[in-house]
Amino acid sequence: MSLKGLKPDSKLNESSAYDPRKMRCIIAEDPDWSLEIVPLLSDLCLKEIIKVFADYPIIEGLLPKHRKRLIENISTEIPLHITTPLIDDEKYWERCCKARWRLCNIVGYGNSWKRMFFERHLEEIIENFIPGVTEPADLNEALNLAAGIIKRLEIRQLLPPVKEPTEGDGDFSDTGSESGLEDLHSGHFNFASVVSKLSNLEEFLVTYRVRNCGMNFEWNLFLFTMQDCELLSKCLSTCKTLRVVHIQQSKIDDVRCKIIASAFVDHPALDVLDLSYNVIQDRGAKALAKLLNGQSKLSVLRLINNCIREKGGQAIAAALKNNTTLRHLNLRLNQEGGRLLQEGMEENTTLLHLDLRLTDCGQECEYFISQALYKNREFCRKQSLLCDEGS
Repeated sequence: MSLKGLKPDSKLNESSAYDPRKMRCIIAEDPDWSLEIVPLLSDLCLKEIIKVFADYPIIEGLLPKHRKRLIENISTEIPLHITTPLIDDEKYWERCCKARWRLCNIVGYGNSWKRMFFERHLEEIIENFIPGVTEPADLNEALNLAAGIIKRLEIRQLLPPVKEPTEGDGDFSDTGSESGLEDLHSGHFNFASVVSKLSNLEEFLVTYRVRNCGMNFEWNLFLFTMQDCELLSKCLSTCKTLRVVHIQQSKIDDVRCKIIASAFVDHPALDVLDLSYNVIQDRGAKALAKLLNGQSKLSVLRLINNCIREKGGQAIAAALKNNTTLRHLNLRLNQEGGRLLQEGMEENTTLLHLDLRLTDCGQECEYFISQALYKNREFCRKQSLLCDEGS
């Protein structure tokens, strides 16, 4: 029987349910029901793993695609003792670095985000460490987790210990002697506990100062004490993997320079020593000359902006006559005699770069030294060509 032959009842006509369009509508019992596809059980499980990863870290046994999604979505605030042994993926450590620091450049960190994170993390701990006040828990944790990863440390400030004021403590004037300040200063952070655990440390850069001190300026904030010098020299001399040492802007004088130089006399790997922007004079230069005359393998020595004069220049020139490892020497902003260095260069065959800008070196000396350097470079180039042909 056809529906076309039926006449609709007036009551049905008035009813909204008779409308074919409304009769064909589906009214779900669940008001939140939608046409979205039901998520996969694996996705639901992965979402829950990400949510509770800090309490129940699970990464082994996951498929590669699930592991990738896990690393991309877990929080960067998870404690390091959980993530460090489990995650080596560079994407995660890249997120950690960018979440913590505004500027991130991994070129100086072997293109490794994980190495960059732990080196900068350890540097911040040391730079904010107050001897006798700061608990070493965070420091020990960082060393235990990443001692084998860290290859470079750049410490831009060191905080002095806090000393309680006592009666009779007066203000020191700007012209006060450092000996009086050292009596009140028990030394900065001791690097012995750090360097001894860093089995792959290659570069060490440190400056004994306090940054952004403002109106809280005191001379002891910029004091490299004898205790600091002795402890630092001792621990660096025991680090046989160390290739580069920079100690700048730390008021290193002749006595401290002698201690540092003697610590590296027999060092098997030291290649670069930078003591620029200090107060080294002639006796300190003589100590460094002994270092060059010894068994040191030093190839780069920078002494920019010190107080080296004629006698210091004479000692360095004498060392250049016998030295066969030094390639770069920078004496810019000193007052040594250029004539003496010229005499040393006459017998030297290995030095390739010598910076004497803003010194007392005259034009004639500069010419003869430049000729000697050119001769050494040509000799080095010919030796390289012979080695290439032999190989």
